[in-house]
Amino acid sequence: MQSIIEVSCLEKSFRADFWKKPIQVLNGMNFTIDENQILGLIGANGSGKTTFLKILMGLISQDRGHIIFKKHKNINEFKKVTSFLPERPYFYSYLTGMEFILYQSKLHGLDRGQILSAKKRWAERLKIEHALDRKIKTYSKGMLQRLGFLSLLITDPDILIMDEPLSGLDPIGRKDFKDIIREVHSLGKTFFFSSHVLADIEEVCHKVLVLNDGKVQFQGALEEIYEKYPPEKYEIRIKEKLGALEDISLCSKLGNSYQYVIDNKRYAQAIEVISSTDSVINYFGPHNYNLESIIYNLKGV
Repeated sequence: MQSIIEVSCLEKSFRADFWKKPIQVLNGMNFTIDENQILGLIGANGSGKTTFLKILMGLISQDRGHIIFKKHKNINEFKKVTSFLPERPYFYSYLTGMEFILYQSKLHGLDRGQILSAKKRWAERLKIEHALDRKIKTYSKGMLQRLGFLSLLITDPDILIMDEPLSGLDPIGRKDFKDIIREVHSLGKTFFFSSHVLADIEEVCHKVLVLNDGKVQFQGALEEIYEKYPPEKYEIRIKEKLGALEDISLCSKLGNSYQYVIDNKRYAQAIEVISSTDSVINYFGPHNYNLESIIYNLKGV
């Protein structure tokens, strides 16, 4: 897979007060973004996610380091094929949703026919068709997110970069967004977005980028992060008590079953115990193990 962006030794600090020491936000970021992938950006508040995205889009400049656009001559060429949805986009509240779409799309050089064709395809999918003739000032936060996403899709960019695009959406809205991200990606597009909802990252992303204190703590496929940070505990649920399991685990009643939580160092021993019995196993797998628990242990969120 071809790399389209290479970030090297990126640093950025801000001075909140003239008399105080600058606050270091990015502290030597190094990573790459590949073409035609969905990359999720994860990190705690203040870890540098939004600052990096602003630098990437040329809205602010870095103190040191480089961003190399491997397929484009410079940032201006990159921006011609990229659309960006910030966490708090500004909308002209006195316009209707449709007027805003027409205005933004014409800035991208689209004619009215292209705009209406794309609007017909995506507005209904985003469940915003009914609201496009209303003033934007009447929109809820979720509707504003839908309008922002629609404005990105209509311009048909090769690269879509979004800062917390799922924020403010209800569960149905998040599902709609994720379904569309998968569909648009299948057309050969590249997605790069940040999110605090780690379950959403797990559902749609091929790779994750974990930021902590302005540094890249991990970059790779979800399978790699699971392999690098295996479960600390395993869980077995069976219908009856097993004394041999109670000796090596924490046992509790869970509905009609008994739950045994076992340290991963006792995994092989637990397998031997289970294989020597005729017990019916209702579940055998990792205990409280997902991307969120891994990142928490990494101190990344």
